[in-house]
Amino acid sequence: MARRLKKSVKTFFLSMIVVFLIAAIGVVAYFALSAPQNDLSDLPDDTEVVMPDSGNQTKPDETSDQDKIQVDLVDYTVYDLDSVNFRFIIAKVRVKSNDATNISLSHFTTSEGIVLSDVDSYVEQLEKNSLFLGKKNVWFELVSSETNYLANIFIPVKDNALSSVSLSSDFKKSHVMKFDLSEVVTSKEELGYEEDDIIS
Repeated sequence: MARRLKKSVKTFFLSMIVVFLIAAIGVVAYFALSAPQNDLSDLPDDTEVVMPDSGNQTKPDETSDQDKIQVDLVDYTVYDLDSVNFRFIIAKVRVKSNDATNISLSHFTTSEGIVLSDVDSYVEQLEKNSLFLGKKNVWFELVSSETNYLANIFIPVKDNALSSVSLSSDFKKSHVMKFDLSEVVTSKEELGYEEDDIIS
């Protein structure tokens, strides 16, 4: 009888320990699942969300010593598309300087008098026709921490009868860039986006 009682007491205590462990696991699981998951949508609109550093460069101060800037033509493509009433050039230029650069395209003027910092109306016409210069990585200012780099710039051409156009800058070390307009790209595929493309 005493043995049976001892067995019953042992079984009872073992059962209680198992029940306690199950309950403890259940409590821990409940709190783990109901803990906040850092949902950014719950943050107030004015809360600044700091993401891990993605390598973005700090924008240098505007370049004041322009005598040390050199910009040369590397390559270019002339576009003549039916969907817009002007031709344009995407030119690849090499920028050399002694320091990081922050240069406005207001320093560049075409032989037709177009200042490259004042081309919004041309860009808007392209975008209305689903043509995006971002697809060719066009820059609208020359900003880089590098002292020697390449950049693509956008050069509109107003007069469709012209056979050539030139681009000059007010930098002492830069030369006039000349563009032959006789060979053109007529396909808009290079600047158009498909349905599943990401526009940046």
